[in-house]
Amino acid sequence: MSRLRVAIRVPMGRPLPALAAFIARCEGAGLDGVGVHDHPSSGRDAYLALALAAQATRRLRLFPATSRPIVRQPLLLASLAHGLEELAPGRALLTMAPGFISTRSVGRPRATVAIMREAVRDVRRLLAGEAVDFGSTEASEVTVLSGKQIVAVSPPVLLAGTVDVTVTTAGGTSAAIAKDRFTYTLE
Repeated sequence: MSRLRVAIRVPMGRPLPALAAFIARCEGAGLDGVGVHDHPSSGRDAYLALALAAQATRRLRLFPATSRPIVRQPLLLASLAHGLEELAPGRALLTMAPGFISTRSVGRPRATVAIMREAVRDVRRLLAGEAVDFGSTEASEVTVLSGKQIVAVSPPVLLAGTVDVTVTTAGGTSAAIAKDRFTYTLE
């Protein structure tokens, strides 16, 4: 029989240091995870609370409960999830939903199924490092082999020349350096 895992959702009503201390007590009480409300109307940022909680805990799964792609764009969500994973390796989760209270508080409608599908796809691609550019043109058929190795098919060109190759992930875009240049030749 598998073990029942229990996580709770906590509101953002306390000052951030007090919230992080409460989350640490949740870990001490044996809970498996804690989600923090991601509502801009709360007056505090969920990801700041999760960052403090990551530093105050060692095994607890941590996640926003829940983020909305209408309120936070997919690039921002991927960046926040990436940063939380750096602070709490193997313990960070990202939850997304269409929104109700949070979207209403910023004067926007809930996300449609199509918007949610696109947001999930975009966040997954950004976290996987699937955006590779040759100069200003995006590569096709990008495959992530490991955290340090990506295979990409270079886009076709009409002129020979050298371009910078950059990789964009949730952590940002790689610097354009000489050893990462690609030279096109015409046959």
